[in-house]
Amino acid sequence: MRRRRSKVCKLVASPRLQALVTAKLADRWSPEQIAGWLKRTHPGRPELQVKRPG
Repeated sequence: MRRRRSKVCKLVASPRLQALVTAKLADRWSPEQIAGWLKRTHPGRPELQVKRPG
């Protein structure tokens, strides 16, 4: 039996992050590109960053 995840996904918790990611996906960016861009664009703001997939 699996336990429920207690943390809320960052994209659900942050409308701003969700908008940034959604816009880049609409421009056909890969998840890896988005994660790298967020890290470079918002280096001191971990709430506006996502982990690279894989």
